[in-house]
Amino acid sequence: MRRTRKIVASLVASAVLATTLAVGGTAPNTAWAAGENGTGKGVVTIARSEGNTATGYEAIKIFSADVTNTGIDTEPKCVAEGLTWASDRVKTAVLAAIQEYCTAHSITYNATTYEDPQNAADFMVTYINGSDYKAIVTPDSFANVLANKLAGAVIEDHTVTAEQLSAGVQKELTEGYYLVISTPTELGTATSASATSPILMLLAQGQNLTITEKVTVPTIKKTVVEDSSPEVETSFADAQVGQELQFTLTGTVAGNVAGFEHYLYKFTDVLPKGMDLKKAGTNVAITDVVVKVDNTKSTTNTKATYTITEGYTVDYVTNSPAGTKTLTVEFADLKVSTVKGKTSADAQATTVPIDSSSVVTVTYTAKLNAEAVTGLTHGNENSATLTYYTYPNREDEGTTTPAIAKVYEFALKLKKVDKSHELDANASTNTNLAGAKFTIQATATDEGTANNGKYLKTDGTFGVTTQPAATDTNYVFTTGSDGSFTVKGIDAGTYVLHEVTPPTDYKALAADLTLTLTVNKDSSTLEPASVSTTLSGGEGDGVNTTQDQTAPPNKGTRASYDASTGTVTVIATNQKQEQLPVTGLPGITMVYVVGGVILVASLAVIVRRRVTEKE
Repeated sequence: MRRTRKIVASLVASAVLATTLAVGGTAPNTAWAAGENGTGKGVVTIARSEGNTATGYEAIKIFSADVTNTGIDTEPKCVAEGLTWASDRVKTAVLAAIQEYCTAHSITYNATTYEDPQNAADFMVTYINGSDYKAIVTPDSFANVLANKLAGAVIEDHTVTAEQLSAGVQKELTEGYYLVISTPTELGTATSASATSPILMLLAQGQNLTITEKVTVPTIKKTVVEDSSPEVETSFADAQVGQELQFTLTGTVAGNVAGFEHYLYKFTDVLPKGMDLKKAGTNVAITDVVVKVDNTKSTTNTKATYTITEGYTVDYVTNSPAGTKTLTVEFADLKVSTVKGKTSADAQATTVPIDSSSVVTVTYTAKLNAEAVTGLTHGNENSATLTYYTYPNREDEGTTTPAIAKVYEFALKLKKVDKSHELDANASTNTNLAGAKFTIQATATDEGTANNGKYLKTDGTFGVTTQPAATDTNYVFTTGSDGSFTVKGIDAGTYVLHEVTPPTDYKALAADLTLTLTVNKDSSTLEPASVSTTLSGGEGDGVNTTQDQTAPPNKGTRASYDASTGTVTVIATNQKQEQLPVTGLPGITMVYVVGGVILVASLAVIVRRRVTEKE
């Protein structure tokens, strides 16, 4: 964590009090009547904003007072009387805040006037703008200056104490005015945490007050374009090795970002070993990613999308020994004037305004490589986080929980076996056939039509559209001694397996094999749930020995999917070639012997007939 260079600087306060201030129902800035210092008690509960994991708060008392709530807890109307300073140190901090604000805004300051707690309270009500305690203020507002001075007093002077509050837990406090802030020490360790804008709260005797912290925690989402539905971005996709995939990181900012003078904002994306970032050169450049900010264009008060051209850095490193890669896109300060971009209407880059509605996106292209893992069990997982400042104008950093995107690929294994052995239930083993040569052609891939008609190369990528020669080792797959070959990195789709050369002494397949690999997805999440296969062609000898006729055949030519390995296995049978005996084979001698016997017998019959005729 980077430590703050100043103890507390420019904390952001909420724009107004947590309850409506009134005396007899008059306006909030009406003077309060004098009276005894209040000692009654009320109860306060802090409601945490959705998504914020920070749970600790501090309540710093500014004034003690007799406070009566003439309304109800959900719609309070509080009357405060007999204001006194909570302590001399608090008084000093508040007067310093008033003086600093008056000097900056050319307002006449008189120390004697504001030493009176009633006058000081009137000043606070006058210069803290807004009508809702949830309102966000800018760094130069009086609420910000006041929060800065009071929080500094707590840190610098141990005589000023802060009541500790926890989200969702009731806390009994004496009546009066408080400044409520997030506990700074917690924000440095919590995940997906952010500080609330400090809340100025008035608590009445007997009141049960619930206030909601004012903060929207930054979030991150990671998506990938699924090629079967290119108009939809999801967290899951299946792809071919070498196929380019578009990823997008989408980050939001803190709801009280207006109160930050400086705002660190950093995307960290870890790519798996089996995936590479697409780069234009050897080293990564800012042009290898596209960074945009969507927010309100201040000049026209309309929504605008800025393509960022300046103000951020990009880094890309390989992590050893895991082999993963880390892509970092960082704004050292998202709020400075050096962050510039263009809209469709801008001729030149302009400073990009950042507010609570701002959404930052990072888009890049990556592709699977030979190290990618196959199947649905694990997938090739990308993990992205967002790091940001959690506390207004402190350099405490928070990090979101990781956003995950997964890309899946599959392997194809073809095994050649002797047909007679495969279909013989009594055969102890299949006869595996080596030396069969195949090409694989895609006819309908789910990434569109770009690869339709292309032949698969032995490295899993696509190549030519014309039938490769039988001798082309880049495209021709040959079964080994176990009768099989395997290719990794295939996507869902339909493929034609053409037998270029059958195994020696075996007939060629009666027809090409046509395999369709389908990824079945959950209808609501689009997450891949299962894989199914269909196979046609070959010898047409698939036999289903189960009662369920919808089950795939388990004898003969067939296809199946192994979820544990992510491999589709095609079993293809070949029928042995029928041959006549030839010279040198064991049967030829018997043929000659039998032929000779027949010839001798025939000659003997002819001779006998001629002798008989002469007699």
